[in-house]
Amino acid sequence: MRQVQVENLDGIPLLGVTGKPKLKGIERMLKRLMDLIIILVTLPVILTIFALVALAIWLERKGPIIYAQQRIGENGKPFTIYKFRSMIPDADKYQQEMISQYEQDPLHPKFKDDWRVTRVGWFIRRTSIDELPNLINVVRGQMSLIGPRPPTPDEVAMYKPWHRQRLETMPGITGLWQVSGRSEVPLRRDVPVRYLLY
Repeated sequence: MRQVQVENLDGIPLLGVTGKPKLKGIERMLKRLMDLIIILVTLPVILTIFALVALAIWLERKGPIIYAQQRIGENGKPFTIYKFRSMIPDADKYQQEMISQYEQDPLHPKFKDDWRVTRVGWFIRRTSIDELPNLINVVRGQMSLIGPRPPTPDEVAMYKPWHRQRLETMPGITGLWQVSGRSEVPLRRDVPVRYLLY
């Protein structure tokens, strides 16, 4: 049985849910079934958008259409997440150089006017269309439509013991953090603890 409790974090009242967030049995099966039904019903629209975006990316700058990155999923299991490429090919080559130049947090670098982002990339990021290939991960059972964003291995390496609660549930494409400001929400303050867990 889960219960809601109020906790105090440096004078900030936070609502918390006690008990394990992990779905089991029929709850888990129904959530999985709902994910697949939603994808199936919207498949014609998804495929149309997928084709148009893929063509736009390829026409603007030839190279891979899909960007793959290692993430950590449920129970700490690593998997490969897929997104539309929104930067120039080989953009990762310049990552460390830019982190040093702009004195950014290596785990969550944010570069204003990042020259590596293409025009198509700027649009698909603003509209979150770049995450449409995450649906591949949902079909594979690595993610759900709703859940916390899957962290990178570097982020997990920095986790404190209580952070690991996040790994007890299946990650998702959208959740509280995404609808509450996404990248505009500061990631290093204490308040976003709630974004981490839900």
